[in-house]
Amino acid sequence: MPGLDRQFGWFTFLKEYLFYETSDLPCTLVLSTITTSLLGATDTAIAGRFSGASYIGGVAVGTLIFNTLYWLFGFLRVATSGFAAQADGSGEKNGLLLSLLRPIAIALFMGVIFVLLQKPILTATRALMGAEPSVEEATSTYFSIRIWGSPFVLAGYVLIGWLMGVAEVRKTFILVVTSNSLNILLSLWFAIGLNWGMKGLAAGTMLSEVVSAVVGAWMVKRKLVITLSDMQSVARSSFIEKNALMKMFTVNRDLFIRTACLLLAFQLFTIRGAAFGTSVLAANAVLMQVQFLIVYVYDGFANGSSILAGRAIGKKDVQQFQLVTRITKQWSFYAPCIIVIVFIFADFWIWPLFTNLKEVLTLIDGHSFWLALVAFAASFGVVGYGIFTGATEVSYVRNSMVLSAICYVLAIYPLSYFFGNHGLWAAFILFCLCRSFFLWLYVPNLLVKIQTNIQQTAR
Repeated sequence: MPGLDRQFGWFTFLKEYLFYETSDLPCTLVLSTITTSLLGATDTAIAGRFSGASYIGGVAVGTLIFNTLYWLFGFLRVATSGFAAQADGSGEKNGLLLSLLRPIAIALFMGVIFVLLQKPILTATRALMGAEPSVEEATSTYFSIRIWGSPFVLAGYVLIGWLMGVAEVRKTFILVVTSNSLNILLSLWFAIGLNWGMKGLAAGTMLSEVVSAVVGAWMVKRKLVITLSDMQSVARSSFIEKNALMKMFTVNRDLFIRTACLLLAFQLFTIRGAAFGTSVLAANAVLMQVQFLIVYVYDGFANGSSILAGRAIGKKDVQQFQLVTRITKQWSFYAPCIIVIVFIFADFWIWPLFTNLKEVLTLIDGHSFWLALVAFAASFGVVGYGIFTGATEVSYVRNSMVLSAICYVLAIYPLSYFFGNHGLWAAFILFCLCRSFFLWLYVPNLLVKIQTNIQQTAR
């Protein structure tokens, strides 16, 4: 019933997204991103039960450091998944093994570098943040423990990417959800159950990262049977091959720039918020965690759009790609409407889950309306991102993010200077709005380019 499908495109989208033959992949991505978003929220909520706002601020600053370190290397997962899928499809066992070993070597090397440079990293962060001494002390405690998990975190990115590339989707789901659940349980047990405080919070997260990498390696080993002759063959095939390594980085260059701009936005927000005092820093940290939950919900739709858009291009079906684009636009409006309605009814009980500090709750109550604006301003910038990644035309995403970051940098200091913390949130709304607006403007270019590419390929 194609007419019905086009009339009720949103129903088709959800039907394909949830129940189609490839539903394992989008469902895994949705659920794993949601559980990942709970980690930062859980750490913030646990810190909110300690005896001062400085602990929430310490977690906020510590999380900012690790987001900066890890997100910049998130391309390891994406690149590994693509190379592993290509090698698996071609049936090349050497290629499959190299698609794992090359990024693992990079991940472990960078993880060790992070550990060795932990003191300069922490010192630089303190200089940039200018937070109060109590916040700096909490940050130092949290950071100095969690940093030891860096090699395992980056290796975990590669392992998850490789498993997804060879279509071991359910194993990926089990790994991600188990790891995140273990993180939450250990953090609660160490920090509150054993009364270790901030040290326990960091230790629980770090230990779960180690366990996740070990379990991921075990899953990969079961899938990839390696013999001595295989290793010798890999050694002969130039493990450190310059062209292959360069390609591994360049395919994600635009995504790297996009992530750097995103991190800049969050860093400036946290740094500027810290200048308004510990209580404001803590309130912003709680509000930002809920903002992350909203964005991760959008990521679920973006993942579905990416999969459907990629499938349409694989079939060389321009009409299907146009349909996916139209439905994505629709859901970039429907989703924030649903989120705001839920937020209106859940607002009164959300915040006490994070903290019981009255001064922080008062500040949150006076700023929570900004989240409703974030939900609408950021919607297409996150949901629409999926059709561009599915089409592998991420230069448009890079351009839109760079333009948004420029607008944000120009606005954040004057707005926060004249209007305080409300001005800071207004600047963040501007960033989200620009992100959606500029990406929306690139959609016609994307459609023309996809149609042209498909027509040229068909000749």
